[in-house]
Amino acid sequence: MADIAFVRRHALPIEKAKALVQKVTDSLVEEHGLKSEWHGNTLHFERSGVNGKIHVTDASVHLEVSLGFLLKPFKGRLASEIESSLDKYLPEPKTHAPAKKTAHKAAHKASH
Repeated sequence: MADIAFVRRHALPIEKAKALVQKVTDSLVEEHGLKSEWHGNTLHFERSGVNGKIHVTDASVHLEVSLGFLLKPFKGRLASEIESSLDKYLPEPKTHAPAKKTAHKAAHKASH
């Protein structure tokens, strides 16, 4: 079972999403001394006490990280770093939600 897991939606061609995942991983590789390798659409990474994978589909990125005993106390900090990198390189696509004013008018109409 993964200690850290994220699913990030995207609206990019899969090759573009993979390139951005590589950028996220490159920053983590440099900072934490990870080794990484692609197997199809899944990037596997590891170092002593850490192993994980990032699987890229045409609509989402699935990240799973397992931490060794000595790194479990740093889970929150590591999760924040990963999420920050994902936010920087692979932000969630914007959804067009109805304006609050429109929703309020619809609720008002329904009650009358």
